[in-house]
Amino acid sequence: MRFLPPYEPQAIMSRPAAERAQIWRLVLGVMLTIATAVVGGIIWVTGLAKLGLFETENVVRAARGMLAMLFSFGFLSLGVIAAAGLLHRRTLRSLLGKGAAAQGTRVFLCVLPIYALFILLPMPEDLTPVRSALDLSTWARMLPFALLAILVQVSAEEIAFRGYLQSQLAARFKSRWVWMVLPSLGFGALHYSSAAGPSAVLMVIWAAAFGLIAADLTARSGSLGPAIALHFTHNSGLLYASMEDNLSDLSLYLIPMALSDTAALWPMMVLELGVIVLAWRAARWGLGR
Repeated sequence: MRFLPPYEPQAIMSRPAAERAQIWRLVLGVMLTIATAVVGGIIWVTGLAKLGLFETENVVRAARGMLAMLFSFGFLSLGVIAAAGLLHRRTLRSLLGKGAAAQGTRVFLCVLPIYALFILLPMPEDLTPVRSALDLSTWARMLPFALLAILVQVSAEEIAFRGYLQSQLAARFKSRWVWMVLPSLGFGALHYSSAAGPSAVLMVIWAAAFGLIAADLTARSGSLGPAIALHFTHNSGLLYASMEDNLSDLSLYLIPMALSDTAALWPMMVLELGVIVLAWRAARWGLGR
């Protein structure tokens, strides 16, 4: 299998997938992954509820519910690992690629200052974040668990879309339009939310664009480390400030804007995408690629 520069490292992840790259295996693997994620998530949340984890005041209950939801993405990882092992004889290591931890650390150190500066940027008066109902001490106590939960969530999504789908498709098809674009479109579709109203399509497009950037970093590096680092840094910003109906139960500040407000959301999405592009360039600089 040959890849044109700068995507030669993609072969590191796709080579273990080449022997069993039949599409029927991939389809079955996706079905097994979805079933594991859904059933496991239901059992997880139901079990926590029976243990009384959510039996407390409203604000803390909502925060704990958000933590439970984020940690439930671990079942997505388990589903992918099971599918890769049973249907493709691949290990978790082959899904992560070579040097994931070292590359991820370098990228994290490169992109963190960009996101820190973005958070400190002054916002228009009508979009200035306001304190959430979550008090500072409770937020601080939950912060380590929230960061770990976000790491579980983003790692699961990257293992599924870039580690599994992208590498399996790249082992079967030469065209980047297939192995980069299709998983990115699937990633975008995963972010569809009816609660966003007319903004739902905009969110899908934005997420698909992020997926392409993550796919590019994966193909350039030969590991999931850079994509996980970028994804983790981006999502961790939600712990500081988020829109009221966008994973805000763990946020210290709220941006007074609804997801369904397309007129206000559009410029915010463009600004955020600009930050991601800057972070992508910084990540490439950190990787030397």
